[in-house]
Parts: sequence; structure tokens; C-alpha cells
Amino acid sequence: MLPRLEALRGKLGRGYEFPPFSMNLPAGNSRDAEVRLLTAGPADADEIESMARKIWPAAYAGIISDAQIEFMLHRMYSPSKLVAEMNQEGISYHWILSQGNKTGFIAAGPSPEDESVQQLHKFYLLQPRQNLGIGSRAMDLLIDRLSSSGCTRIELRVNRNNTRAIAFYRKNDFEVFAEECRAIGGGFVMDDFLMRRILPAARDASKSGETIR
Repeated sequence: MLPRLEALRGKLGRGYEFPPFSMNLPAGNSRDAEVRLLTAGPADADEIESMARKIWPAAYAGIISDAQIEFMLHRMYSPSKLVAEMNQEGISYHWILSQGNKTGFIAAGPSPEDESVQQLHKFYLLQPRQNLGIGSRAMDLLIDRLSSSGCTRIELRVNRNNTRAIAFYRKNDFEVFAEECRAIGGGFVMDDFLMRRILPAARDASKSGETIR
């Protein structure tokens, strides 16, 4: 993982836009590629929706119905919804770049109950770029940024039947801490595991006796 950016601590607020970070895959790997995160804005909303529509049918095949996939895409990825999240809800979107190409996207924002906790709302890669180490590199970059801004943990929800995603998050040090099944309208439900990862700053403080929220 990249060194923590201590020089930025205290300067990073809720609306701070991070400059692009990059990380190279290990030398000698035939799948070597530079991985970067690039801040996305309202002008990217249409492109984010388009990429989501490419990713979701394969990602959720056999997990939820085609009807629910379309329902959730419309609900979560309409350009107006994405822009509202960016401008009004404090959710930051980032492109995942590999070899300079947009290969996925991430969305994260502070929890309404505790701004030291970040909720990972979206983390997706195009199918041809999966299983190449790109997702883990992108997660490392995100963790480094959030740690530097004072975030103590990251939380997310994942469909309990999405075994590939659950394995990915476990590989990246997330653990299940709760389960939740809730109705989302249209006769559909989200049946999820809730997962979290404690960030390094929080672990260090816990060892020293400081209180972690």
C-alpha cells in the first residue's frame, strides 16, 4: 500500500477532490498495468450509467432476476440520481483507470451517523479486467486516501449470494458484521451481508488505548 499522506491530514474535507493516484502491478507479472483513481464529476454521469449497464447483467446473472437488475439500474444509476449523490449527498465517484483506460468505478461517502465512517456504495470493474489484480490495487488506493482523511472504517453491503464479490472483499480484509434483508420497491428485496474493514489509523489508536467510534 502507498505511504499514508500525513501532509494532507487536516486539509481534507467532505468536498475535497483528490488528485489522481497511481500504483503499478508487481514487476514481472504478465498482467502488469498502472492502476489509478481519477475523480469523476457530474459531467461523467451518463458514462457511469453506461458502464454500469455493461457490468450489471453479467455481475448479477443467477443472483437476482433481469427485472430486478433493470429496476435497480434505473433507481441507482439514472444520471439525475448520480448527480444528486455527487452534489447533495457528499458521495465521491472515481474512475478506475488501468493502462490509461477507464475499466471501472468506485463510489464512497460518509455515513450519515458518523462521518469518520465511509460507506462504499459502488465498486465495479468491467468483466474483461477482472481477476487481474486491478480491483485490489484500486482498493489499496482508496484505503490510502480514506485513511489519510481520518476515516476509521469502511462499510458496505453485498448480496449474500454474490460469492465472487464476498470473496474479493474478504481477500481485501473486510469481514461480515451483520445481515439485512429489506424491501426496495417493485416487489423486490435486497438480501445482503454488511461488511466492514477497520482502517490502519483506527487499529493503531485501538492498540494505544484511544477510543474508536
